[in-house]
Amino acid sequence: PPTQGAISGTRLRSVPVANAIALRTDCPHTGGNQWHTEFAPLPSHPPMRLRALLELARLSNAPTVVTNALVGAAIAARVLDRSFDWPRAIGAAAACVLLYSAGMGLNDLVDRDVDARERSGRPLPSGRMSVAAARAFVAIASVAALALLGLLSWPALLAGTVLLASIVVYNLIHQRWAGSVVVMGACRALVPVVGALSSNMPWSAASGWRTIAILGGGLWLYVILLSLVARTEADGHRTPRRSVIAALPLAIVIPLFAARPEAMPQWVLAIAAALGFLSWTLLSTLHLTADPPRPARAVMGWIAGIALFDAFALALLGSPAPVLVAAACWLATVLAQRAIAGS
Repeated sequence: PPTQGAISGTRLRSVPVANAIALRTDCPHTGGNQWHTEFAPLPSHPPMRLRALLELARLSNAPTVVTNALVGAAIAARVLDRSFDWPRAIGAAAACVLLYSAGMGLNDLVDRDVDARERSGRPLPSGRMSVAAARAFVAIASVAALALLGLLSWPALLAGTVLLASIVVYNLIHQRWAGSVVVMGACRALVPVVGALSSNMPWSAASGWRTIAILGGGLWLYVILLSLVARTEADGHRTPRRSVIAALPLAIVIPLFAARPEAMPQWVLAIAAALGFLSWTLLSTLHLTADPPRPARAVMGWIAGIALFDAFALALLGSPAPVLVAAACWLATVLAQRAIAGS
């Protein structure tokens, strides 16, 4: 029923729409009608809260962060001429997943007004998670990640702090500057740095830093390219540039300048990983040729392809076991994205 507004002469009429209340203001002073929407919290149950948290953190993409950290650990193992340090690699991967999840939560906090208009199903505008809960998650995940890296080594803690700062900077500027995709790519490229320093790669290891620069540069370029396409996803009036799409598979060439396998079985594994990456990237691109085009599906496929890119890098570094883990992470990402959208 109509209710009296706070301003004399203003009447508010409420109409329930799902979890939203559409309000129409009739103002006799201006003679105009104005609609606006307010979201009411939905009933909250443990499974609903858990799903909202997983969507907020975009946890379906987390396995690709794990493979980024494994590349760094493999570089450290190569520099130190020792076996792959699994405990430290796992610790670094866990910390980076926490930082990634915190970054995704911060992204939703910064974009919540835009999401309310364009993506009302996201956890915050839909009312499935409160702003206070999202802020608490971001803070707890960030602190836990830095604490874990601090236990591994102080260089790892320093690298993690730089990564966290980059994540914050990106989220603060991405709506105002199209070039912020450069910062996003840098955030991904920093994950192998965290992985390498967590596995005790020394600061003085020039060959290690050269390898990180090349492999991280390839990852940086790949993420920039897919981010440029992802930006067109939010604007239905723009079509992704063909030159950007065509350049995505070419990123696989860059790791070849970083390392070479030493034995034929490693070459076979590297070639298999490269073919897997190229095939999956092209298969994901086909979503753009569908009628109607499905850019979100293409972007999620390319994100999953990060794990295959890392598998190729790991094969070049002579780390067969992590290659298999990277392949498993690719499959885990593809399957998880069916339940939780990664873009």
